[in-house]
Amino acid sequence: MSARPAESSTALEVSAAACRQARLLVRATLAGWGVAGPVVEDAMLVANELVANVVDHAKGPLRIELLPKVGGVLIRVSDGSPVPPRLHRGPVDSVRRRGLQLVEALSVRWGHQPTGEGKIVWAELAG
Repeated sequence: MSARPAESSTALEVSAAACRQARLLVRATLAGWGVAGPVVEDAMLVANELVANVVDHAKGPLRIELLPKVGGVLIRVSDGSPVPPRLHRGPVDSVRRRGLQLVEALSVRWGHQPTGEGKIVWAELAG
């Protein structure tokens, strides 16, 4: 990649369709950046989990941003709730409440930051 890829950002409706839209955005953006391989699948899963948390636990407005990083990608998901995300450490066979465990496992690092009315939850992936 000789030129720096463009950032990608879009607003999503807080609905069940938002997760699919986020995955499609990640795949298309990373393909446009020339990124391929397992990082694409990991980034799609991380974006899905971050957006699903907004759909399940927060409120809009919902926005997803993808920013190129040297050696990776930064995924940022913003919402209108000031409540910080909570990482649950439950049983491995638990069906729910494991989304942030997946984000933590697939990311180099992740976290959140408050905004005026809500927060941004972010995850940085190598690749």
